[in-house]
This record gives sequence, structure tokens and C-alpha cells, in this order.
Amino acid sequence: MDAPAAPTNEPATADIKLIVGVGASAGGLEALERLFDSMPEKTGCVFVVVQHLSPDFKSMLDQLLARRTKIPILLAQDQMQLRPDTIVLNPPKKQMIISGGTVYLTEKDPTELVSHPIDVFFRSLAQEGARAVAIVLSGTGSDGSCGLRDVHAAG
Repeated sequence: MDAPAAPTNEPATADIKLIVGVGASAGGLEALERLFDSMPEKTGCVFVVVQHLSPDFKSMLDQLLARRTKIPILLAQDQMQLRPDTIVLNPPKKQMIISGGTVYLTEKDPTELVSHPIDVFFRSLAQEGARAVAIVLSGTGSDGSCGLRDVHAAG
């Protein structure tokens, strides 16, 4: 009998077909529900949802989306490796970037009057190259537009 194969140290990010950054305003629940309502459970993609979140209220987005999809929903944690077939949500009071398929979180500057969390994430997403996709579902300001251009320019 052959010995069992040794576990590989290959990161799960190697199995990800696309890293899909999804930007939405705090009022973008309906658009997010419609997106994930029709999304197959197994796509090989990871969906990273970046929203404008109030620092004063607990987000219920994970529970609300769970009613619409069977895709596992995770709250981003610092130095978390992305995995295929998951939805990752940004936490409140944090700035989020990605590098090499790993999420990095930093504290938001509370004195900053205008925040652009979608642009910040999309700009880092552009560095992931051809497997990066950026989608802006809703919003009233320009957050996401600069980052979309960066992802497009990266191919």
C-alpha cells in the first residue's frame, strides 16, 4: 500500500480563478443580494465585498447575505489568506488591502473627513494582475472609480 500523499504547502490562493472586488455603499444591500442570489456556489472565485460602514453600528451584512447564498461568508481578518468559493466582508473601522492573496487590515484614521475604502482596496487588487476583477454596485460618490481604472489598466 502506498503511503498517503504529503500535504502540500501551496497556498489556497493558487486555486482561486478570480479575485472579485465588489464595492457598494452602505445602502447597497439590495444590489448585493441580487448579485449573490444568482451566483453559483462553486465558481472558483473569491468575492471581497468592500462597503462604507458606520463605525457606530454592527453590520448585519453577513446574516442578510446568508439568506441569499450558500457561499460561505467570512469577516476579513488581518493576514487572512483568501480561499476560493468564499465571500469576504470588510470589517468596520478598518482599511483593507490585498497583497499576494492575503488580506491586510489597518485602523482607519478617525480624523479623516473623506474615506475611500473601495478605491484603496481596488488599487491593491490591481496588483494581483489578470485574475483581478472590480465591480462597483452602488454609491453616490466617486469611491471606486479611481480603483476601477487601476484594475482595468492592470489587465
